[in-house]
Amino acid sequence: EADPAAQAVVVEGLAALRPVEGGFSEDLARAWFILTGLPVVSHVLAAPVDLEATARERLVATLTAAREMAQARRQEWRAELAADDTALRDGIESVYRAERYTLEPEDRRAMVALLSHGARGTIYPTMPVYRWLE
Repeated sequence: EADPAAQAVVVEGLAALRPVEGGFSEDLARAWFILTGLPVVSHVLAAPVDLEATARERLVATLTAAREMAQARRQEWRAELAADDTALRDGIESVYRAERYTLEPEDRRAMVALLSHGARGTIYPTMPVYRWLE
């Protein structure tokens, strides 16, 4: 039986990094891992198949430089965002520690699984073939 007093709240942004004050909290990345045994892939650079290798390399070099600049400023940003909020600072740090910038074979399986699950009930193929560019 559904509990009429039950309520669900989706929290995004910095507020999602703070512990909940009451009730139960579920992390969608954790739920995905429990469901599939695979990590969550949230951001992927997709390139047209016919994009010239030199153009792709320039784009990757630019994004790599931006990432390196952002990593150099992490401590500054964390201090600005969290100020005296230790729980938020810890949440931000846990996100930073979990970031990866390459797709390992397990990450590729996770991405295909997510896209396949999401395609069910649509006109899109549930098992498309992907071409991975290094």
